[in-house]
Amino acid sequence: MNWYKKYSQDKAAQTYTQANIDSLAKQLIQKIWNSNFVYPPNKYDEYHIQLAIDNDRDLSNLAWSFGEEGYVAVINSISKELSKREDKVYEKRKEKLQGGDELQHIRDVIKGKSWNVAKKALFEMMPMGKLNHVPGDEDAESVFQRLYNVTLKGAFTDVDYLSQTSPFKNVQKRLSEIRNWNVQGVTDWTDENYNKYTETQIFNDLFGHKSTVPPETIEVYRGVSRADAEIRPGDYVTPDKSYARSYMRGKKGAVIKEILPTDDLIVSKVPHDYKSVELVYHPRALEGKELSEESVLPPMTFRELYEQVNQTIAFNLSRVIITPYEKLAEE
Repeated sequence: MNWYKKYSQDKAAQTYTQANIDSLAKQLIQKIWNSNFVYPPNKYDEYHIQLAIDNDRDLSNLAWSFGEEGYVAVINSISKELSKREDKVYEKRKEKLQGGDELQHIRDVIKGKSWNVAKKALFEMMPMGKLNHVPGDEDAESVFQRLYNVTLKGAFTDVDYLSQTSPFKNVQKRLSEIRNWNVQGVTDWTDENYNKYTETQIFNDLFGHKSTVPPETIEVYRGVSRADAEIRPGDYVTPDKSYARSYMRGKKGAVIKEILPTDDLIVSKVPHDYKSVELVYHPRALEGKELSEESVLPPMTFRELYEQVNQTIAFNLSRVIITPYEKLAEE
């Protein structure tokens, strides 16, 4: 018998209340944060928190102190507490954006930086993340324009492209159309059977294996660079909050969530596991209609915005004292 199961059984006779569970959950979170057992990007990720608990004997003993049933309750409480704390952080970021404009989150990112470091910081606001080189001025202007357009209008649905990235063979499906098929023992991997297998894997990870038809709605997440953003037609979303968190960018970024109809979500691709399937929000009402992809030019160039934000730096660059960090970033 594993030691933690025996430990659980020994402690199972202890009584506990929900208040005890919630208190223990907060205690475990704080111990893990104080011990730096998880890196900052995963601070609110319940999977990494639980991993830290399961890989440390003292933390594990503490988590199991109310027995097996209590352990499950503690993990559930930790999940709720992490979500509550994370949402508070995003609400504060959202409040700071009030009264600003569509460029406020970019201003905050480039403030006080040299030109080259500001360009790299701008690129880090895109899903591509950090660069090992300094991007060119034209590339920075292109990214700046794209960020501005996404802030104003959201993305645009390229249905033909989605057909190419679809995890299903020769077909495109909405989330409402997938089913839980019986694929056990199938050896004839025709396109139809392959699609049934893929549908079943996605279905089981999102909705469980007991039902056969998806629910009418589902909660989805999207990582954004502005905490006051909304999910709009054409946006990529996912049911996996951890995966959405990897797309969050900037000091004013957030993971936003919304409950959407499964019939309005097109299955785009499966990046690494079925739970983190990428979906595109394309309401059924827009089917057959083309969204305008006409770009809206920002009120100024990125260089002009940079000079506006960093007036003293732009006025006389020869007087700027560049920190060792910025020197390293510019190399």
